[in-house]
Amino acid sequence: MEHTNILKKIWRAAGTTLIAIAMVGCGGGGGGDVPLTKTGVPLYTTASPTVAIVAGSSSSFTIGGGGGGAATTTYSATSNNTAVATVTVSGSKLVINGIANGTATVMVMDSSGSGNSVSITVNVGGGVNGTTTALYTTAQTAITMAANISSSYLIAGGTGPYTVTTSNAQIATASIAGNTLQINSVGSGTATIAAFDTTGTSVKVTVTVSGQSSANLYTTAPSTLTVAPGMTSYSYTIAGGTGPYVANSSNPAVASALVLGNTLTVTGISAGTASIYIYDAVGANTMVALTVGTGTASNTALFTTSMGAVTIASGANATYIVGGGKPPYTITSNNTAIATATIAGNTLTINGVGPGIATIYIVDSINTSISTAVTVGSALGLFTTAPNAVTIAAGSSPSYAIHGGVAPYTATSSNTAVATVALSGTTYTVTGVTAGTATIALVDSSGAYVSLSVTVK
Repeated sequence: MEHTNILKKIWRAAGTTLIAIAMVGCGGGGGGDVPLTKTGVPLYTTASPTVAIVAGSSSSFTIGGGGGGAATTTYSATSNNTAVATVTVSGSKLVINGIANGTATVMVMDSSGSGNSVSITVNVGGGVNGTTTALYTTAQTAITMAANISSSYLIAGGTGPYTVTTSNAQIATASIAGNTLQINSVGSGTATIAAFDTTGTSVKVTVTVSGQSSANLYTTAPSTLTVAPGMTSYSYTIAGGTGPYVANSSNPAVASALVLGNTLTVTGISAGTASIYIYDAVGANTMVALTVGTGTASNTALFTTSMGAVTIASGANATYIVGGGKPPYTITSNNTAIATATIAGNTLTINGVGPGIATIYIVDSINTSISTAVTVGSALGLFTTAPNAVTIAAGSSPSYAIHGGVAPYTATSSNTAVATVALSGTTYTVTGVTAGTATIALVDSSGAYVSLSVTVK
């Protein structure tokens, strides 16, 4: 029975859809023991062969099987392009971190020595489901730097590759390598750094060199902060003083601190306490007293890394972190025929039951609540009952069905003067208008699409 249940999980994994999680991770691989790997179960992961992820976020999956029948096995994973995506493994948990727009291949392996591996193609973009957002940089629109300093920022969105210019190279210069924008201060004064994508869209940063902000160094993080463990990350702004800024943790085993431009990212690793020290370029500093753990109260608002909306395949599940507010937490679903959810400590598990949309409500002990909209799609890929190409008469209106993928769907015609299309639920109707050809594009809510070539006579 146990062997059959494991196989069912493997089959269900084929339909898993990637969920973008708002957290930051690092590293290129890792490993851990997974007990009682069963003989005959191949290495697998609940990630789909191709996944999409938002730049600056992460998604978690489960690894299982493999090991050549050994009682225990360890798993590891690598990324062939860490500028686009990095990966970490902790026991049977696989975390893929989107770094910058592009494509990377993640290889998941076991420790059997037999060469077992699973390949995952990771498409990283700037928006929901990997779609591109407007051009942006993590540098603020105005920054202050001491002389002879270099500071790096992320540039993404738009349509790469990117180029950069400066209004005064005697004050500040800049360069771009992939998705990294580097600004170098040269001499006193003010200069404008302009970065462009291939469409001519630009973002501009005003750089003041050898000056100090009128405000003292500060961060939007509270002076005392409680966060959840398990590589959960939180971001805050640093400003004032004289940039660029750096930060470090007094206890890296408990929490890490990373500064990218004016953004401080604090990551809870394991239960304990640490001090996060933030410094500017002239030595001014400020400190955040950090506690990592569930605790009985929190200085942060109730939150979940599932954000406001997630998509999951029918028969699959996904896990997220719940934190903040005042534990313990309770979980309810407004439609258990579509999605159910459970919570264990700070771990929220959402299960896709059947196609549709449901709302998961998370409530803490003082009745503060947040919700996540869950769209459950079919474990099947997107498909239509129509052939790849049809010929119809002007004035006729044949109908076809669309199934699989992640509902709801949209349908468009490339040439409405030749043929139009109307969609109602899972049925779409094509109407011939006049002689010619048109392409009907059918798209699901995850961005997958199929097309139908229509010839009207």
